Amino acid sequence: MNRVQHLLIKLNVECVEIAKSADKALIFGLDDEYRGKGITPRNDIIQEFNDLIGIIEMLRDEGVDIPILPDKVQAKKAKASVFMDYAEERGTLSRRG
Repeated sequence: MNRVQHLLIKLNVECVEIAKSADKALIFGLDDEYRGKGITPRNDIIQEFNDLIGIIEMLRDEGVDIPILPDKVQAKKAKASVFMDYAEERGTLSRRG
């Protein structure tokens, strides 16, 4: 295994950790201090997101270009908005007051 392959595994691990933290936020709430340690799912998401950025930067250092493309970001936001509107129409999503 080379460095890029190792970092790609780490990229996957960090994405899974973000997903796990998001699951905890959905189950317990973003600001629940589970296990009495003062750590919240929000804190976990922030930590894991920054870990992910660190791995992305290491991949970039290895010559793997992973640019942030504003047009792709905007397209994803628009698509997510369309599906949120649809979920509202279906009654599976409610607006926060």
